[in-house]
Amino acid sequence: RLAAGRMRLELEGVPLADAARDLSAEFAAVALRLEHPLDVVVEQDGVAFADRERVIQIGRALIDNAFLHTPEGTPVRIVVRGPVLAVEDDGPGISPEDSEQVFARFTRLPGSRASGTGLGLAIARELAELMGGELRLSSEPGRTVFSLELPAAVGEVEPAPILV
Repeated sequence: RLAAGRMRLELEGVPLADAARDLSAEFAAVALRLEHPLDVVVEQDGVAFADRERVIQIGRALIDNAFLHTPEGTPVRIVVRGPVLAVEDDGPGISPEDSEQVFARFTRLPGSRASGTGLGLAIARELAELMGGELRLSSEPGRTVFSLELPAAVGEVEPAPILV
């Protein structure tokens, strides 16, 4: 649907702390099974002007990747910093030369344990951009952060459906 330009977005005020808690609840059983401590940290509450379902979809992709690419027992955090929803882990990190490649379609890094199509992060980045935001990566050994940076909602926001 993204490639065909037939996706409908419902842009509205999305409380990111609520989205983070919903994601945590959705992944609680998986986190327990995979022995990944999963926490929500609200550093600064924020409301983004975004499509709630797409924010959740991006969050799912980021949490899935954190669970898949970090050793068992690695803590994962869903962090809210104003209009930013981040997924952080204390895993091995992503090398600088691979940091842009992780967003390319059909890409799986050498030595990864992934078995998917290699589309998750590419789609997540495209969705972020459609909502006027960005998906950024910051990584070093022992810490990886994927940050979904969205426009802040200002005042009362009426839902605005758009077709992209």
